[in-house]
Amino acid sequence: MPTFGDCFLEINNTNYFIYQSMKKLYLALMLLLSGIVSFAQTVEATYHFVQPSMRGMGDYEQIHFEGCMQSALAGQPSLPWQRVSLMLPQGQEAASIEVVLSDLVEIDGSHRLYPYQPSRAYSMPERSEFVKDEALYRSLQSYPEANHSQLTTQYMNGVGFAFSAFTPVQYVPASGKLMFARTAKVIVTPTASRADRSNMLWLTADTKSGVKGLAQNPEMIENYNAENRSVNGYELLVITPGQYVASFDGYKRFYKERGLRTEVVSFGKRHLRLPRP
Repeated sequence: MPTFGDCFLEINNTNYFIYQSMKKLYLALMLLLSGIVSFAQTVEATYHFVQPSMRGMGDYEQIHFEGCMQSALAGQPSLPWQRVSLMLPQGQEAASIEVVLSDLVEIDGSHRLYPYQPSRAYSMPERSEFVKDEALYRSLQSYPEANHSQLTTQYMNGVGFAFSAFTPVQYVPASGKLMFARTAKVIVTPTASRADRSNMLWLTADTKSGVKGLAQNPEMIENYNAENRSVNGYELLVITPGQYVASFDGYKRFYKERGLRTEVVSFGKRHLRLPRP
């Protein structure tokens, strides 16, 4: 016959077994959730570059790629930068960016890249001082230190975009070694938007065309659900005497095509009833 101590020991063992089982289940659940997070959707785009053109600038040179813009900090070697304009998934904003360069090609010879000069007003008659970062031009470190610029999130008709820029060029100023990547892969990791912008979303045929024209991944627009925004609301309200209401039809159509819902109402001598936004 089991004693009270035996029963107490058996109960404790049972509780310990349940505790250990729940602990293992909790750990497994946490690992599963971390795996889901690690496989969060990313937005990716691949860019290709062919042989660049080299342009003389006095005692210096500039390297150019079609579709890229020259930029740098004042006095540092001017490099071509490719813009990044990637449409983000609905309800998300850009959190981080990575640029992976591959298929690097070295350009023969030793090169002295032109120091980027600060802009100045065209109306300034005086000659500006030539700016050059001498310490950087003596460096044997690869330039630039970061191959992409700041990442920002901007919106067009409620559609989120990741904006940035990158350069496919690597340069060693002291030796004049110059290389470029034939292929660059941009990886943007988004996160949930901190603000609800669903009421901004407005995609008509014209605004949708404009959004796709801005995006380097226009296919992303097919994942957007534009039904969140009320078709009865408005952003612009025009109050006018009744005889002028019809003359605003073209005005309403102009702004509707650009994503701004417009309402025109008339007022009488006694009262004015406004539509609800």
